[in-house]
Amino acid sequence: MAGRWLGYAALYLTMYLIGRLEQLGSTGLAVYWPAAGVSTYWALTARNRSETIYGALLAGVLSLVGAVATGHGWAAGMLFAIAHTVGPLAARAVNARLTRSGSLLGSNIGDDGSVASARMQTVGDVTRLLASAAAAAVASGLVGMLAVAVRGTPITWMEMLAWLVRYSTAIVVVTGPALALRRWHRVVTRPRPVEVVVLATLTAGTLWVVFGPGQALPLSYLMLAVLAWVGFRMPVPWAALWGHLVALSTLVLTLLGAGGAIGAVADPAQRALVLQAYMLLATSLPMLLATAAYERRAHFRDVRVARDRAEQLFTDAPHGLLTLRPDGTILRANDRFGVMVRRSPERLAGLRLDQLSRFGDDLRRHLTRVVDLRGEQQTDDWALDAPDGGTLPVSISSRAVFEYDGVPTVLMHVIDISDQRRFEAQLAHMAEHDALTGLANRRQFDHALQLHLDRCEQFGPHGALLVLDVDHFKEVNDRLGHAVGDQLLASIAAILRRSFRRTDLVARLGGDEFAVLLPDADAQTAEAKAAAVVKLVPDAIAAIDGASPRVTASVGVTTFAGAATRGSDPADLADMLMYDAKDAGRNGYAMLSEIDPDQPLTGARMAWKPRLQRAIDEGLFELHLQPLLDLQSDRIKGAEVLVRLADDHELVPPGRFIYIAERTGLITELDAWVARHAIALLPVIREYNPGFTLGFNVSGSSIGNALVEQAIAEAIADIGGVQPGELVVEMTETAAIQDITQAREFAERAAAMNIEFALDDFGSGYGSFRYLKHMAFEWVKIDGDFVKNAPQSAKDRAIIRSMVTVARDLGKRTVAEWVSSKEALRLVRELGVDVAQGYLIGEPVPIDEFIARHLDGALKH
Repeated sequence: MAGRWLGYAALYLTMYLIGRLEQLGSTGLAVYWPAAGVSTYWALTARNRSETIYGALLAGVLSLVGAVATGHGWAAGMLFAIAHTVGPLAARAVNARLTRSGSLLGSNIGDDGSVASARMQTVGDVTRLLASAAAAAVASGLVGMLAVAVRGTPITWMEMLAWLVRYSTAIVVVTGPALALRRWHRVVTRPRPVEVVVLATLTAGTLWVVFGPGQALPLSYLMLAVLAWVGFRMPVPWAALWGHLVALSTLVLTLLGAGGAIGAVADPAQRALVLQAYMLLATSLPMLLATAAYERRAHFRDVRVARDRAEQLFTDAPHGLLTLRPDGTILRANDRFGVMVRRSPERLAGLRLDQLSRFGDDLRRHLTRVVDLRGEQQTDDWALDAPDGGTLPVSISSRAVFEYDGVPTVLMHVIDISDQRRFEAQLAHMAEHDALTGLANRRQFDHALQLHLDRCEQFGPHGALLVLDVDHFKEVNDRLGHAVGDQLLASIAAILRRSFRRTDLVARLGGDEFAVLLPDADAQTAEAKAAAVVKLVPDAIAAIDGASPRVTASVGVTTFAGAATRGSDPADLADMLMYDAKDAGRNGYAMLSEIDPDQPLTGARMAWKPRLQRAIDEGLFELHLQPLLDLQSDRIKGAEVLVRLADDHELVPPGRFIYIAERTGLITELDAWVARHAIALLPVIREYNPGFTLGFNVSGSSIGNALVEQAIAEAIADIGGVQPGELVVEMTETAAIQDITQAREFAERAAAMNIEFALDDFGSGYGSFRYLKHMAFEWVKIDGDFVKNAPQSAKDRAIIRSMVTVARDLGKRTVAEWVSSKEALRLVRELGVDVAQGYLIGEPVPIDEFIARHLDGALKH
């Protein structure tokens, strides 16, 4: 570091003394100030601002010493020192400003104005140097003129102009070449030796002819012509050095030999001004031309590289690329498009693209629209003829590019979308088919049924409908596992598929329930098909190795004509007839008679619909409460609300009408009624036991139903809101898995009203512990089928223990249902169950009786 500063000081002082060799008139100022170029070079290449400031101050101190030593006096010397200090600082400041603002083209110069990491290689670098030189000259000249005045010389515009030209010339002549030569070893391009020798000879000869002693012809422009040649042909460092040497040679020849047009100028001040301007031009001209040539070569190199890359991208693109005339004639095709049509790109050139497809009209319309919209991208689906005789679906995206002659060229991107089409077809199939059996799902069946009903309304009722339910399917799942159950369902699906025509629609509605739509069948055909299916279903379980449970089918059959005579929904009728078949002993079918409107079982079942509707409208239901025993405190802290139908002097349990309400579409109205009246019991319960928990059930059809949610929200608002833990909505596991997403969203909305959720009858359906993870349940009600036999069954005890463990680890509480003996109560307490429910604890009773029995303290056993 010290050596660098000493070298800078020595060089500056040397240049200062060299500049003093020739003075200009009475001012005592040098004709050429190379020291200004040295200090400016230091300022521009300094590593930081501090180094710049210290370097400028050092230049000022050395200038003061030199000025005093050469007879300028302390006052003038001090002003000269200040002038040589502010000059480099002004150059650095302007350079930094132009760099940050992006002015004067681009550069590698740093944000602080330093060019330590750059070299003089672009036109922007040269123009920025010229701007910095001008700024330094103006800043130093304002102070320098004061120094001239102190020396007693009058200040004129000529004096000011002389200072500006002299100072900026020194910077350009010294700093420019020095910057260009800083990265000399990194220059890749080298001039040819022969050309260097020729140019050197020509330069020396021209200098002597133009500026040699005794030469007076105004031929200075000849040297500029030589320098222009140098600028166009030489690398930037060579051109900068060449201009620098020509400038110094011109200076020496003019000062010593007084030759040439410049030496012939009589006035010393004017001669110095012309000389300095010529030196500035001689240095900057080859640098500007060389940097322009460098940028031009770099531009063409970039264009060539970009063109090569574009060529490579065109050739290797993973999709088809084409250039076309507006009429569809192929100008060029890439390899990928050739693979699509099984032809080489060379053979495709000259063909019309519409010759490769049977859908040529679509292509012509596409190309017309592309050309008419002048440059806007257009995308369409199309199809190419496949080699196997089929079609290859593609997506074409095109844009018209207009050349100078106005004739457009169409650029087309061709993407093979056959995989996408297959995937979309698979998604469509999955959306309308059951994943396990491959049959149509409920969505497709409901849609087809509605279309058939529309045709029946237009052309008269025709066709038949079968609904089939697998008997004893739960036993298969429980004893042999769900894998065997799935295998059984797939086997039954295969039987159904073989038993019906392709024009008939066979669907799995869910679980173990199937349906068949026979659009053209009469009553006799439908009955024969039902009988055949009932006969074949037992073979499905027999084909499964190791399967022992007896599996049969119960089928409900109705014709659309028969449903029309009763004014009933065919699906509801078939469903109820299926239950008639179950009630009749299963393994059979029940068919609606088209001539007997008073068919016994179905007539009784159909009578339930108006009976239930009247009960809902007139409020003919009662709510009973069954107590829940907290096994930690041994106190009744909650109850489940259960509905009873009080009609015709009969108290009907829910098992006789809930499933009918579900199948007749009345279940949501019933659930809404239960929700409103159950929540209305909370203020009564609070008077006896604040914090008491009240729960009620909702069916799968009511989950997310707007009517039920509105009833819950309005009932809660009527009682002034509920506290967390006061209200629990119970949802069966099978209801939750019908649409787990809808159930989760329903639970999330209810949680905002401080409602908790219980998963009822857990383990009774297609149970999986993952529902405890993905659903916002706070309570898990263990199905009573596991509890009732747990004292005698080690398997049931193990299942209960695992349920309790998983629920506790997930932060959920458990309720054991069907606790009907002291042994069962003792067992669930030992297994860690939180709450017990069952006839041992208490049967469902009306609200008044419940309060009298259970809200007066601890339960005694």
